[in-house]
Amino acid sequence: SKLSSQEVIDNVFTLVFAGIDTTASTLSSALLKLSQSEDLLQLLREKIADGEAQRSLEMFLTEILRTNPPAPFSMRLVREPLDLGNVTVPSGYLLVYGLGASLSDASCYENPEEFQWERFGNQSLTDSGAFGGGPRLCPGRFLASEAAQRLLAAVLA
Repeated sequence: SKLSSQEVIDNVFTLVFAGIDTTASTLSSALLKLSQSEDLLQLLREKIADGEAQRSLEMFLTEILRTNPPAPFSMRLVREPLDLGNVTVPSGYLLVYGLGASLSDASCYENPEEFQWERFGNQSLTDSGAFGGGPRLCPGRFLASEAAQRLLAAVLA
């Protein structure tokens, strides 16, 4: 069905303003990490100066999101009984899950305790598990990705 004008306005408002806190949190984590790694800071500055920063910034920010997700948990309403290992969650329950556990899972990430910004060489920032997944994937992920990369590049230039 077609959205009303008010529904479009409400969705845009939510998209923009919901992303401000999470993007600011991501950039704070990025600047903290760069303050702790002079070599990485210098490398990213060189890439920016050479006009080759986009992919490097994207990989760096993806690892920032993995190690410091700005929204560390999410919630879903269980619509039908859900089996999770040896536990069954009844329908009607609100399931809260932490992203930190999945984003630091050794079966998904080699040496997950280490910050390895180049680990996402073949992945996009918007594919990061920090943006959720499935039909509930963050609708603002592309805006957040672009804003974070541009702002970080401007700060480091």
